[in-house]
Amino acid sequence: YLLINCKTAIKKYPCHNIASAGGVSANSHLREQYTALGKELKCKVHIPKMSFCTDNAAMIAMSGFFLEKEGKFSDLEISASARITMN
Repeated sequence: YLLINCKTAIKKYPCHNIASAGGVSANSHLREQYTALGKELKCKVHIPKMSFCTDNAAMIAMSGFFLEKEGKFSDLEISASARITMN
C-alpha cells in the first residue's frame, strides 16, 4: 500500500522527489520499488545509505533506561503498544 499511496499522491500533487527514511528504508524490496517508481514518474529518489536506516531500538532502550531510573515499572502482563503511558 505504501507505494500505491505514494504513486497516487504524486499523480494528484505533482512533485519531482520521492524520499524514504527510517527503518522501512532498509527493506531492499521497497528500495527497488521506490527506484522503479521514480523512473516511471520521472522523480528523483532519495534513500539514505543502509547504515542510516535504523530502527528505534536505541531510542526504546533509552526510554526504558530513564523509566527504570525513575522507578516506573509495569507487570509482566502488559501488552505491546506504540503509545503506552505510565502514570
